[in-house]
This record gives sequence, C-alpha cells and structure tokens, in this order.
Amino acid sequence: MKNSNYRSCVLLVSLFLISLIGFKDYGVMVKPFVSKDNVKFDDKEIVNIINEDKDSYTVSKSGKAVKLAKDALIVTQKDTNKYRVVSFTGISASQGVAPFDYLMPGEIVELLHTGTDGFIFSDSKMRVGLLEIKDLENIKERATTEAYSKVNKTLKSGDKTLVLKMNDKVNILSYDGKTYTLSDGNNTFLAHKNDISLVEIKEEAESVDRSAYAGRKDVMGLVEFAKAQIGKPYVYAAAGPDSFDCSGLVYYCYKNVLNMTVSRSSSALVSSGVPVEKANLLPGDILLFNTYGSGISHAGLYIGDGKMVHASSGKMMSVVISDINSGYYLDKFVTARRVIK
Repeated sequence: MKNSNYRSCVLLVSLFLISLIGFKDYGVMVKPFVSKDNVKFDDKEIVNIINEDKDSYTVSKSGKAVKLAKDALIVTQKDTNKYRVVSFTGISASQGVAPFDYLMPGEIVELLHTGTDGFIFSDSKMRVGLLEIKDLENIKERATTEAYSKVNKTLKSGDKTLVLKMNDKVNILSYDGKTYTLSDGNNTFLAHKNDISLVEIKEEAESVDRSAYAGRKDVMGLVEFAKAQIGKPYVYAAAGPDSFDCSGLVYYCYKNVLNMTVSRSSSALVSSGVPVEKANLLPGDILLFNTYGSGISHAGLYIGDGKMVHASSGKMMSVVISDINSGYYLDKFVTARRVIK
C-alpha cells in the first residue's frame, strides 16, 4: 500500500510540474479505452504522455494519471529541453534579484534544471540563470513509434517502395483511424492498421498452444452455446434468453457457460481480460468493433476460422454468424479481448 501511495504522489507531482513548464510528449490513441475509474479515450484522440516504462505509457486527462498499454497509442511529438523566447524577458541569478541581462524574442535557451528556486536556463552566450517560463515556448520535435509488420507486403508511394516482412520493425509517424503513416527515413507510406502491430509478435509456441486451447471443454462449450442462439431476434438492451443485443449475447454466453461476469456494454468490454492481436485470435475471444465512426459500438464472440457469432442490428436483426476478415466487419475491427485463461 505504501508503494502504491508513493507512486500516486510521484505522478501527481509530475502532473504539477508539467502544468508549470508545459514539458510533455504527445501521442494519438489507436483504439478506444475506458480506465477502471471511468476515464474515457476515443480512437484518434490526442493525449499528453507524462511517463513511459517498458510495457506502458502514463497519460494525463481530467486531472488524472492513467496507465495505458503500449498498443493503445503511438507517440507523435516530443518536447525537448530547448525553448524559444516569445516575450522580452530578463535573466536573473536568483529569485527576487534584478535581471543581470535581457533576452529578445526568438532567442533559443536550454533548460538545465528545475529547482525550488525556479527554472534555470542557459542561452547561446553561455549565460546561466532563471527565466520566467511564461515568456518561453517549448521547441517540439516530430517523433516516431517503433512497431512490427504483421504481413509480407510491398507498399508503394509514387515510384518508391517499402517491403514489409513478417515481424520486421517499422517506424510510425501518424494514424488517421484506418491507416498508419510509416517512414523509411526519407519517404512515407500508408499501411492498413490491421497489418501493423505495436507490440512484438510472439511465436505461437511461446504464448498459447492453439490446438489444445480450442479443444478444451470450456471453450468448446462456449462456442456451441453461442451457436445455439443463432436465429434469436436482436432487441436493444436485451440479454437473453429469448433475444439479445450485441453485448447482451456476449454477457449471456459467458455467464451461463463459464459463470463469468463480463461487462454489459460493448464500450466497457475493452477493459475486460487482456488484449489480443487479430492474427492470434482463439475461439472464445471477445471481438470489438467501431460501427458508428466513434468509439466501440459492437461486440461479437470469435468461434474460429475467421468467424464470429453476434447479435446483428443490421438487415437480419438477429443472432448470426459473420466473417470478420472480409465484407462489412473487415475495416470495423478495433480490438479483441481474452478473458478465458
């Protein structure tokens, strides 16, 4: 408990310092997310990054520090320790002392230290002293996020090409909701979001024995139970036994077969279990889609072979089986979650 309180205090102090000097990195969400304390993030939302470790980023929103997995966002812009003077300002040896010289707008200074006495900078003339942060703006630099190819494919941009091979590293510059902009150092290329993984792709043998998993009685029972609901009508806010909405079907199947309680709304299901790459789906995984243009709005249950059982509010208005690798749902896929251990 003491360690947890200490980390919380550190994050709060970090947020306070960031609010003072405006020193932070920026990223773009590549999937919707809802934290445990109900802080919501939308696809393509710009976020302020205040900390990074091996597996996660910590971002600030609504006065809270929220930890996000590395596959939730890309870093697009980084602040530097260099600042540009935007207002005529004096440089002082210490707080409360008259300036020993003055700086003009446009001059560049470097942040050396943040202390209890203020913000200490040096300028091009090697003068060191305190400057008012309100008279400065940070000089930012474009950032790239290292990721991995999930496909063997050649991308084209005019007469330039970028050859992708499975698990090759790539550098992402930006994201628009459907595609990543990749850079080879000189040129940019567009890649579909489903072709790129933000986390290293593990060999299947290192993660899950697929054949053993799919053959387990609990998994088989869940899949067969879901199939048994096919044909029942779609009804908004219904969770069985005679009708369902999309998340109601997922909830009903998990509760009745495995006695597991998952979130009742499709948007909240993104916080259930652990994330799964589309290439590594296993029967029983929960599939989440963006069908309205903003956020997660549809859920289904993966049953293998690129198929899902779901309660469709489309023309069929019933529980049906659909292909997730072609047709309507191909570009609507956002993420998958695994709650079966």
